[in-house]
Amino acid sequence: MKSLTNRLGLVLLIFAFSQQPAVSANLTNFSVTPADLTTGVTTTYTIQFDAASTISTSPNRWLRFVTGSGGANLDNAVVLSSSPNISLSCTGCNAPSAFMTISSSSVGPGDTVTIVLGNVINPVTPGLGNNYTINVEDSGYSAIDTATISGSTYISNAGPVVANQIPNQTIESQYGAQPVDLDPGTAVNTNLNYTFTDGDGDPLTFSIIPGHDTNVVTAQIISNELILTGQNTGSTSITVEADDNDEGTITDTFDVTVYGSLGPASVTPASTTAGETTSYTFTFRAATTLNDGDFVIFNTQAGNQNQNNSTLQSISGGGLTGTLSFNNETRSVIWFNGGNATPGTTITVVLGNIINPGASGQADDYVIRTTDGGDTTGVINVAGTVFGSTSVPTVVNLIPNQSINEEDGSIVVDLNSGPGVDTDLNYTFEDGDGHPLTFSIDSGYDTNVVTAAIISDELVITGQGTGMTTVTVRASDGIDGSVTDSFDVSVTGDLTPVSVTPSSLFAGELETYTIVFSPATNLDSGDFVIFSTQAGGPDQTNSTLNQLNGGTLSGSITAGSANSTVVMFNGGSASTSDTITVVLGGIFNPTSTGLGADYSVRTTDGSSTTGLSTLPGDTFIGSDLVFENGFEILIESHTEIRKLLSQLAKQASKSSSVMPQLDSHFNRITFHEQTLNLSDLGQDKSLLDVMLWLEAVIALENPLGDFDGDGIYNEEDELPFN
Repeated sequence: MKSLTNRLGLVLLIFAFSQQPAVSANLTNFSVTPADLTTGVTTTYTIQFDAASTISTSPNRWLRFVTGSGGANLDNAVVLSSSPNISLSCTGCNAPSAFMTISSSSVGPGDTVTIVLGNVINPVTPGLGNNYTINVEDSGYSAIDTATISGSTYISNAGPVVANQIPNQTIESQYGAQPVDLDPGTAVNTNLNYTFTDGDGDPLTFSIIPGHDTNVVTAQIISNELILTGQNTGSTSITVEADDNDEGTITDTFDVTVYGSLGPASVTPASTTAGETTSYTFTFRAATTLNDGDFVIFNTQAGNQNQNNSTLQSISGGGLTGTLSFNNETRSVIWFNGGNATPGTTITVVLGNIINPGASGQADDYVIRTTDGGDTTGVINVAGTVFGSTSVPTVVNLIPNQSINEEDGSIVVDLNSGPGVDTDLNYTFEDGDGHPLTFSIDSGYDTNVVTAAIISDELVITGQGTGMTTVTVRASDGIDGSVTDSFDVSVTGDLTPVSVTPSSLFAGELETYTIVFSPATNLDSGDFVIFSTQAGGPDQTNSTLNQLNGGTLSGSITAGSANSTVVMFNGGSASTSDTITVVLGGIFNPTSTGLGADYSVRTTDGSSTTGLSTLPGDTFIGSDLVFENGFEILIESHTEIRKLLSQLAKQASKSSSVMPQLDSHFNRITFHEQTLNLSDLGQDKSLLDVMLWLEAVIALENPLGDFDGDGIYNEEDELPFN
């Protein structure tokens, strides 16, 4: 059983009966010639053979051409011609075979038949195709005459391809014929064999496909070079075709923009430091007249200057006025809304707030373009700027805050807050590239308080008036950029004269301190005076304000700590001619002998210091026995004395009318005058004298020696050194 799929997709089942006639003869001189041997190509097939017998229209005979499965595809084949003396049409064409119905014929034995089939698709796989077969068949699908030959050998489709697209072109109309550089990179290549290649290495021929606007540009190919000649400003698209004259053709299309030339032109950044925000001045000479409604466009490529926030600072030339009508990262568009610039007029445009490229080196070219609102009227490229590296100076040691007196004159600042002295600003700043630095003072600080200058790389400050301000020093390498460091300066006046008088110079004493000064500026309600001692000096934790004199001032303590007491003036006033006296009580002298830390007296208006004076601390002394006021004894804390004091403390708890009273520090004993006359004991007694004297005092208070209060004198009541 045979099957046949016709063009309608019907499967015809053919039953072969034994009585069908056998093949009567072979067709001779059979040949099949594809017009193209490239795989997958749609082409024509020419079939020839010599008839073995008469070919007629009856009884219902036809010709069948077979390529076999995987061979040429005959699905849509058509009979283009058949000769001589035979008329055929393809009525049952499918992939492997074509049934051709005979409508008329007078072909006899030996006649040569030529059939041309069109719309045949070559096999898609290269190599030898399946055998070709031609049959003369009857209505029973039995071959009357037949012939078979080997299929054709097909090669892969190695037609031309586009290897490198032709870049879009922007040309100037007055430059005449110009060969196109087909390589947008660093090389220059004008041969179209750079754009097109052929897989088989077949030589290519090139042509221009008609259709571009020749009023804008004309194009021709000479010696494989693409030549463009600008005619008028405008844009159009050009298509170039490459043909290998074997497998086929390929095309590539590119755009061409023609403009007039602007010149001369320049672009000048105010700063050439990478990453800095600066202004750009660009100039050009107009190629055509510029009027109200025209534009100028300043372009940089992506990744270079950032124009997102550009501003139009000025336009000059031909009386032109304008506004910034559009901006983004790579473009600023300025619209002219007034004035008139004739050809040759020099135009200057200044754009501000443009950020230089973030990396050092030369940026891509700048592009300046003018337009009449539609077509470009002039374009020019300007070489990009070389930008310095981003290795800007850095601050390596902060300038310490400064406190100076307005009477001190000019002071060279010690930039080293440590033990050393460094006055060269190269101690504060350094440059990563080793470039020499220049230093300057930024404006903005209060020159009524202090003036600052740089002299031979040293920072010099001069107090002008009491107060505080912030001074900023800038270091620049002149290439990559600059960096700043800011510090505070506090300027004070002199408090004169100043004295600090402790009531006692004995270490560990609870004393009063009298502070006397004349203010540097007027003092009013809301101002302060601060008395400071350094760590290890007198302890002011529990200080009290015992007295305040001077002008009409009144005040109270608002803050106290181990090292300072703040007295706020809450009424009255004092002028610079008044003498202020402040008496503070409840201050403990240092517990160790020797020179105490410096005293500091400072007045302030609540924010800025108005006067400051520092004077040396006092020298404190100690003794085994010291009389004071004729009634009190100060004892240094020797171990054995403390044992005696402990016994005295026990006796004090019995509330005897003449018992010595001990303070909480265990260093002061107060006696009742009516019982003991302390003047009988001399000043410079030894430790043993003091202890014996204390024992006598205790014995006098308690003749029975019952010191533990149990009513019995025994060993527990004995005192040391009895």
